[in-house]
Amino acid sequence: MVQNSTVRAIATSRGLNHDPQESRGSTMQTPRASSVPNVPNSLTFSSTAPSGLKRSNSVIDLATDTPSTSASAHKASIKSHFEKQPKKLRQTKMWTLPSDPAATLEMDVAVADFVLSRGYDFALVNDEKFKTMIDVARRVPPNYKPPTVARVGGELLNKLYDVNWNNETARLLKDARTFGISMFGDGATINTNPKIDACGASGVYNPFAMLDVFDCTQHMADGGIKDAPYIAGLFISLIKQLENVTDPFGEKFLGIIVDMVYFDGASNVQKAGRILEQRFPRITSGSAAEHTTSLFFDDIFSKIPEYMEAKVLCTKLRNVFGNTRHATAAMFKSYSKKHNRVSVGFIKPSDCRMAGHLISMLRVLRLRQALQSTVTSPEFVQLNAFKDLAKVILDEDVWVWMFLLARAVYPMMRILHLADQKTAAMDKLYYYIKQADRVAPLYLAQAETYRNKLSDDVVSVMTATDDLASWDLVAAEDVDESDDEEVDESEDEANDEDLDDGEGKTEEEEDQLYSGNGLTAKTMRHWHHRAKGLSHDYALVGYLLAPHPNIQNHATQNMTMQHEQAVSRLITKLILPEDVVGAEREQMRASLVHTFKKEHSDFTNRTGVFAHPDMWVMAQDENVPAEWWKAYGLVRTKVLGWLA
Repeated sequence: MVQNSTVRAIATSRGLNHDPQESRGSTMQTPRASSVPNVPNSLTFSSTAPSGLKRSNSVIDLATDTPSTSASAHKASIKSHFEKQPKKLRQTKMWTLPSDPAATLEMDVAVADFVLSRGYDFALVNDEKFKTMIDVARRVPPNYKPPTVARVGGELLNKLYDVNWNNETARLLKDARTFGISMFGDGATINTNPKIDACGASGVYNPFAMLDVFDCTQHMADGGIKDAPYIAGLFISLIKQLENVTDPFGEKFLGIIVDMVYFDGASNVQKAGRILEQRFPRITSGSAAEHTTSLFFDDIFSKIPEYMEAKVLCTKLRNVFGNTRHATAAMFKSYSKKHNRVSVGFIKPSDCRMAGHLISMLRVLRLRQALQSTVTSPEFVQLNAFKDLAKVILDEDVWVWMFLLARAVYPMMRILHLADQKTAAMDKLYYYIKQADRVAPLYLAQAETYRNKLSDDVVSVMTATDDLASWDLVAAEDVDESDDEEVDESEDEANDEDLDDGEGKTEEEEDQLYSGNGLTAKTMRHWHHRAKGLSHDYALVGYLLAPHPNIQNHATQNMTMQHEQAVSRLITKLILPEDVVGAEREQMRASLVHTFKKEHSDFTNRTGVFAHPDMWVMAQDENVPAEWWKAYGLVRTKVLGWLA
């Protein structure tokens, strides 16, 4: 269904998240016999995950650390380690040691030494998995020995993988027949190996499930290439695995769950998406919103002079008042602490970070008062250095201009946030695109006005490629230049897999609405070039079927023929039976579209089956579109609810 299809793409593989519940029952208390729970001391492993890893069905007795075959041992599972458990009272074991008042301090010292000597994050002591390990350690006998390195990286790794796969797949496929799931994938580099393909999926109850990571090294070594048929073949194998998973009633998900696949703009993966559409008629291939929007930010900060000037200015401020100029950095740190209660520093953008340069600019805007206090302080004036940069910092028009540049593209940043959140959000994507079309030109026009107010001296600081360091100061001060970020105004070399959108069209062909070479025209052309890939059928139909009042009102006023055509295409893919052909198929599609329009009219006017006021109170929660349609749409409509 439309509401489930998340709008994100994966550039790197991520770990799977679990929520083990901390058990805090005391081993020293002896409860009444009738209240003593059955505490198993063994773990049973089951091997059901479709993976190439070697697995075995074995039971490990925790007391002896040896295989066990007892029937009672098979009742417990490693799965229980990841499930929330109620607090239990446990009977005192024979190996329980007397309480030692000094043991608490010794344990604290041992934990601190472990964390500090290994360089781990201090927050490790708050990690639920760490707490669970400590809790389990209370119940092991004195002769317990930790598992060997080989066992952790072999047997236990395989068993944990099995449990993780089962848990993630169960959450992913929950209500998959109703809402469907989407899949996504991207190439990645792991340990200098550049030929890895990571494949994930998302559903209503599991926004991210890493299904597999394919090592393509041997394929490449044998002379193969990562072309469209090869990539499509990887996804086909995963789709078949998911379709053959059985639900609690023993039924398989054959041909009815994967609705959409997302890739970046590289031509090989886009062609792979079209192959999947032909292989599975239900599937629609689209561009990932997170990746596509990130490319827009790459465009403006590498091709538009005004945004490039802002990037240069942020780089110089970070070099002079960050950690590379010791005297000025120390002064700034002091004033930053006074203005923010804690010392807030600069953010150095990373090329692989989504909208990193915009995030860096927003941080500089936050530090305006601290920077102005620094350059007007007696200690800074006494340095007699960085005078031109200080003039820029004290020019209020510069800060207004930079704010307007950031505010103009903030709606695009909201799309990045939308794509990165862990809830279904397809109903909001097109609405956010239209908001960006409306807001960006307003602030871009104001930014052009303030840019014209800036003096030539200020502009020269933002266009020069040096960091304005005083030679006298540099000679007298120990300057750490190893962390200096070079100011480079040249356009970054594009990576074919990351930046190629497969279209090959010029900016002029993309958008005739904004012509000219001004800031507004150039920025909007770049935005429309990228946003076009986000306005796919699922975004268009999700926009029409959003229950939130704001989006619903906006869609009612802005619905076009483009949206109606998207409705017809998705009805054909998702609802129209494949075995109906010829004139009967045409008649059935027309009837389904007609039913959709009648039901959609009731939906927008809140009449008929949508006249109950309670459902619209719940619709104001923008985070529950899937649950809303499940509760109020599926049982009341013939087409609308099943398309939503």
